[in-house]
Amino acid sequence: MTERFGASGIEVLRNAFSGGREGVPKNLFDVARMTFLRDGYHLPFLFLLRDYKPVKILVTPIDNRAQKYLQMRHLAAEVVRYGADAAISISEAWMTPLAEIKSYQSPSEMPTRKEVLAGC
Repeated sequence: MTERFGASGIEVLRNAFSGGREGVPKNLFDVARMTFLRDGYHLPFLFLLRDYKPVKILVTPIDNRAQKYLQMRHLAAEVVRYGADAAISISEAWMTPLAEIKSYQSPSEMPTRKEVLAGC
């Protein structure tokens, strides 16, 4: 992780967990936004927390929509395994006006799509 973000980036990430209930999600989103703006993309991350402290950070890329459902089962098992009491997911998503989408298309398939950073 240090190779990717550098020592200062790791320190920023470490400090993100010092904000308590209200601060941690905002701080993590700020770190994600910084990465998104620097790199032009953002790998999906899932932060597993216990008492607002990290117990596991997972990078959760998927190659296709079918993998998403298999991954959800795996991630649920990880939550139990680490005894997490909260999870914060941050990833990029795509948007496009509904009027431009044809049957069975998703926004990621549209040339007019816009990228956004989403957290939940």
